[in-house]
Amino acid sequence: MTAELIDATAYRARPGGPMTFRRFLEAACRVAEDALRFTNLNNIAPDDIESLEADLHGIETGGFSDEKVGGQYGREQMDPRRVMSREIGYRGLAALLQRDRAWTSRDILLDGLAGNGTFDRVMARICDGRPRYVGNDVSLRMASGGLQEGKLILWSDLRTPLVRDQIADYAVAAYGTHHVPPPERVRYAAALARRLRDGGTLVLQDFVQGTPSARWYSEFIHDHRSGGHPYQHFTETELRALFRQAGLRDAAVHTVFDPFVIPALPDQSDDALRQDFARYMRTLYALDRLDCDAPGAGAYAMVEPYFRVPGLDRLADGILAVQPFARDYLCEDISIRTVAGRRVLIAPRVAIAAAGTR
Repeated sequence: MTAELIDATAYRARPGGPMTFRRFLEAACRVAEDALRFTNLNNIAPDDIESLEADLHGIETGGFSDEKVGGQYGREQMDPRRVMSREIGYRGLAALLQRDRAWTSRDILLDGLAGNGTFDRVMARICDGRPRYVGNDVSLRMASGGLQEGKLILWSDLRTPLVRDQIADYAVAAYGTHHVPPPERVRYAAALARRLRDGGTLVLQDFVQGTPSARWYSEFIHDHRSGGHPYQHFTETELRALFRQAGLRDAAVHTVFDPFVIPALPDQSDDALRQDFARYMRTLYALDRLDCDAPGAGAYAMVEPYFRVPGLDRLADGILAVQPFARDYLCEDISIRTVAGRRVLIAPRVAIAAAGTR
């Protein structure tokens, strides 16, 4: 097996034609010998597989297939200096996944929006005995990037039967669920629920439509990235309905504090730290229309209004019930303070996350 089989940057140009699911699985088996057991590949007619592959390549023509978006975002997610910048939010998701029971290394966690494996990358730093990680993503570029790092990430659309049912004890979809079109969200939530074993827990996270955290994506990223970002976020009512229609029991919706936390460099001024944050947002989200080199506050002044949590006092009790570790980070506006001996910039956001049991 050669490295080119997991290099998504050139898959269309090879004499063999576009990447196929079977060829991708050959590469995945180099990462995990039992990768095939998580799929239905041998139970689907060849013509049907070709149709599913064509649909995947159609999805790949936008969004994270673009090097300026997917490649850049993927590299930032793998940067050891930045990978823990959203640790507080990820720890909140881990707490919700374990609401019924603590996970062990014998369990399997399915990440339905894996990208290149950021969820597992963060869990590796904060959890002992974490579950075995099986990711899934519709982006060949992102899934391939995860394989190159040694993470088992399948390349499929979970609404199709390429991935087997009842393979996981836990399932999560986070930091991108708004990319699922509203008419397809019922099917997507049901697809995640089907992959759970009985008693398994699903957590689905996004941002509440109309809040500053959601408007960061729907307004700021849309206006400052070539190609835009035209996606609709969620409401609490919608999340509850999705879990009900997916047949999940004991469903509950939670507010999750999800700040960016940026450590200051030695002797770095507050203004320099703020500008560093603005530059990180430009790089992470591929904001090619945002000028971070203009004199003065410039880019930071444009970014800052989207990192606010109005009415935090009203939300704090619910947040701390799930995330007691977030107490020292809670703030309504961007704040620079010392936490656990580190001077950090905290850019607050709140997400919404539903948890339910199969």
